[in-house]
Amino acid sequence: MEEKIKEWLLKGGFPLEMKLANSLINHGFEVAQSVYYQDFDTEKYRETDIIASKFEKINNIWTHITFVIECKKSTDKPWIVLKNHKLMNHLSDELPVYFTNHTSIFLKNLNENKSFKSDLFFKNSRNIGYSIQTAFNNGPDKSYEAIQSVTKACEYFSQKLNERKNTAAFYFPVICIDGNLFEGQIAENDISLKEVKKSEVLITRSFHKYGNSHILIFESSDLDKISNDLYKLGIEFFRKYKKLLAENIS
Repeated sequence: MEEKIKEWLLKGGFPLEMKLANSLINHGFEVAQSVYYQDFDTEKYRETDIIASKFEKINNIWTHITFVIECKKSTDKPWIVLKNHKLMNHLSDELPVYFTNHTSIFLKNLNENKSFKSDLFFKNSRNIGYSIQTAFNNGPDKSYEAIQSVTKACEYFSQKLNERKNTAAFYFPVICIDGNLFEGQIAENDISLKEVKKSEVLITRSFHKYGNSHILIFESSDLDKISNDLYKLGIEFFRKYKKLLAENIS
């Protein structure tokens, strides 16, 4: 019976979730798994895979950077991030972050900091895809499902946390895929494909509070590198923006 249970678990994404969660903990994150959020469209509760946070106390307010991570297994169907740096999708002035009300003044003044531009907020538009597709797909698209799930979770948590007066938060959606990840773009009337370990995609929603969402996408072959990359982003954010945070978090 135990072997059958293990076989069933291995067919799903459970081992990836558990391994990545442990790696994130080992790299200094506070981690939670299987936290539920409410889908605002259906009003049903759905489950997140991993929530990884880095906390600092600023002006007696717990301030945190949180990565909401969706894990997907797609070993037989590669994911392709489609790119075209000529598109206007990225031209919005809106920062691609889910946030609570305590952080709004900080975000308004963020552009005034000329010495440092965090990769969490300021993206190189030439390196960002505008869509993601699952190759050889003839059913529900796992890449689309993952994006919908992780962005809705970020939106739910950021809105609900506004009810807490002593907490300020920034939420960032992340997807980790057990499978092959490609980037594709048109080159001389042909499609150029390149296999990558990491990519980003911009999801554009017209007339929405969070009109632009940047999603980090990692291929799962090196979980410790994923954890380290995310931790560096969090540490760098608090270190470089320490003064600006202290002046604008209230």
